[in-house]
Amino acid sequence: NNTVGCNSQTEIIQVCSSCPLCYIRQTNTWVGPTSGLWHEDLFFWSTGNIPTLCDEVAIPGGKIVTLAAGTNAECFTLSIEAGGEIQVPETAILQVQCTQE
Repeated sequence: NNTVGCNSQTEIIQVCSSCPLCYIRQTNTWVGPTSGLWHEDLFFWSTGNIPTLCDEVAIPGGKIVTLAAGTNAECFTLSIEAGGEIQVPETAILQVQCTQE
């Protein structure tokens, strides 16, 4: 019986994606191929969505995720396992809301 947008964790996370200070965060892990583009396919991410400011992004070892030139991406935190990599070209922007917890 909550208000619209607060009836499930999924609804709250969707509402949260527009909020820069997240109260509910979720881990969104790259599950795509060995290498790929951040925005290429939402099914390359464990949540089925491209990361938002509410996501704690995890890049597993052996995976390379690249931002396309001229694109912007965002996440709450970013963790990269040993052997993993994120490539951000000079013309792309990756905003990580919280660099230390």
